[in-house]
This record gives sequence, structure tokens and C-alpha cells, in this order.
Amino acid sequence: KFFKANICNPEWNWYGLSSTLKNIPELVKEFPKLPWKWGFEDNDESMSSISNNKSITLDFIKWAIKNNKPLNFSVLSENKAVPLSFIIETLDTHPWDFFFLSFNPNITEEFVRETIDRDWRWGYLAYNPSISAEFIWSHLYKFSRDDIYVNEEKNAMFGLSRNPSLTIEFVE
Repeated sequence: KFFKANICNPEWNWYGLSSTLKNIPELVKEFPKLPWKWGFEDNDESMSSISNNKSITLDFIKWAIKNNKPLNFSVLSENKAVPLSFIIETLDTHPWDFFFLSFNPNITEEFVRETIDRDWRWGYLAYNPSISAEFIWSHLYKFSRDDIYVNEEKNAMFGLSRNPSLTIEFVE
């Protein structure tokens, strides 16, 4: 109610609103002329957008695609609100970004196995809570130099050591 009553306030941060409003699907449809941020803005805040909003729904995503809204599929790829079934269904028709999919907790080992030759970032898959330490360990051959040396402090073993499925039995 507050937002609707103050919609014309020029002080709004549209990146913040676009990425955090809980009822973004309804608001975008009700107020289509507002300067919503979809994720293609050329600045550091492009990750703060509708494409990254955790309250978007599959119906809203389909609506946005049908209405040619500029969803950013790189940003959308990381969004846990996007069901894996939709990603699989549209894998060949939409530009899913496997770099960002590597972070998405909805992906499964089976999906990674089926798309093993895509451009996964294995160093980041190692962090993913949906991917087991055993799976990462058995696919170390897939790691590129960039995956192994993300920077001086964070490498594949660093990511693997932060994987929530890691057990003391695995480490031993």
C-alpha cells in the first residue's frame, strides 16, 4: 500500500525495488510504465533486478517472455525461484548461462551429468549445496585452470571444503 501511495516519488531506487519487492509480478503488470530494472542495465547494480527477484513465479517468467520483456537469462539462471523443470524444458530455446546455473541450488547432479559438456564453472559447482562432494571429486578432470585458481585464496578445494555435503568420512 505504501509503495502504491508513493509510486511517483523520484527517490525510489528501482534496482532495489525490482529485486526485492515481494509482489513484483503483480506490480509490473499493474504499473508497466515504471522504470523497472530487468537486469540488462550497464552498471554494477544489474544483478539487482526483476530477473534476480526471488518472488518471481514461473507464470510471471512465461508472461515476461511472451510479452518480450528483457529478462536477463544470466541473472535468471542463478535465481532459485526458477524451477529446474522449466530450465530443462527451455534449454535449447533460451540462453541459459551455465556459469550462473553453477550457483543455482535447484540444479541436480543428474542435470549436470546430462549437460556435462556445457560451460559449467566447476569451481562454483563445488560450493553448490545440491551437488555432493563425491560428485565434484569424481569430476575433477572437468575443472579448468580458472576453476582451480579462482583467485589466490579460492580454488577448487576451497569451494569443495565449503560444500555442505562434505563429511569427515569423505575427507579421510
